[in-house]
Amino acid sequence: MVNPSPFMFYLRTPAATLVGYVPDGVPAWPAIRIDECLELFAAAGGLRGRDLTSAVGRALARVGLERMAGARCDAVSSGQSKRLLLARALLLKPTILLLDNPATGLDPAGRELVSQIISDTVATRGAVMAACNDGDIPPGFTDLLILHEGQLLRAGPCRPEAWTEVSSWRLRFACPAAAQEAARVIGHIAIGCECPDDDSLLCELAPSRGPVDETVTALVKAGIPVAGCRYEPPWPAQLLAAIAPAND
Repeated sequence: MVNPSPFMFYLRTPAATLVGYVPDGVPAWPAIRIDECLELFAAAGGLRGRDLTSAVGRALARVGLERMAGARCDAVSSGQSKRLLLARALLLKPTILLLDNPATGLDPAGRELVSQIISDTVATRGAVMAACNDGDIPPGFTDLLILHEGQLLRAGPCRPEAWTEVSSWRLRFACPAAAQEAARVIGHIAIGCECPDDDSLLCELAPSRGPVDETVTALVKAGIPVAGCRYEPPWPAQLLAAIAPAND
């Protein structure tokens, strides 16, 4: 290019190979083998010979489908289909990942896989963007944009304690055989508590209490077993519910 302006830049790598896209799903896979499908996409990305074979093998291994290389694409389960989409996105070692509802169709092991892929991408100075319709956001994200009917409502850090728009957060604690005692211990912290069974504690915490760590610490110090804790529904969904009505 002759006399480029100071605002122009060059890409040494084709832009199409920099981005890996994982859609929510596909209407139908072709009636070909999984490895053949990935070979087609690798070839479309410019890979040939050993580089192509290596990329396909690496992608299959990364998502745990190496033993299904010879299976037909149109016969996979919903979870396997999502893993195949992840493998396709990782073929060309992209530096940017675009994920559409990344947890859809995945079991807990699959969700952990997505979280690890996100962490690995960030660790290698990559970037990840995800659209999550149900508010179930995998860990590792730093920034959150909340959209409602196509409009940007809020933008901020991707951690619940950074948001004060909600009156309370609803959480579920797993306290095996100790839910009632757990409710008593955190009575001075929680706005309200409910024990649907002996093992589960549902409570509401004020945003001013800060991170949930305070509540977990109080339970542990009191000798209450805490097997798990989660926002229910996911905290971004609770945040959207608190914000959206005021903007309708």
